[in-house]
Amino acid sequence: MSIAVACIQQVDDDSFAAMIDYSKNHSDNLLIVDFYADWCSPCKMLTPIFCKIAEDYCFKTDKIKFYSADANESGNSMENFSIKSIPTLLFLKGGEKVDSLTGAQAEDVIVKQIESCLNVDKK
Repeated sequence: MSIAVACIQQVDDDSFAAMIDYSKNHSDNLLIVDFYADWCSPCKMLTPIFCKIAEDYCFKTDKIKFYSADANESGNSMENFSIKSIPTLLFLKGGEKVDSLTGAQAEDVIVKQIESCLNVDKK
């Protein structure tokens, strides 16, 4: 098993509520969910970037948790957060959406967004 795979937990509609509860109970943590589909070309472009970022942050801090959600198994969760396209990265704090990025994004764009979301309470 690669380090990135160990740093990213798979969620679906059934386990999404538990993830949200975790976020509510650990409101200082940032949760990042990658909504994807196996047939989605932009998703395939984002996956190695998301894995690299997860691996980079996994050992730097315990304040960020990474998740992957197959759109085919997470339709209700996507609807609850008004996610209309994939890939979408959803950023959550305290069980609430703080931001999102849609489409295949460059690593530096995602890292900048992570840093911004981490500092959302400090502003």
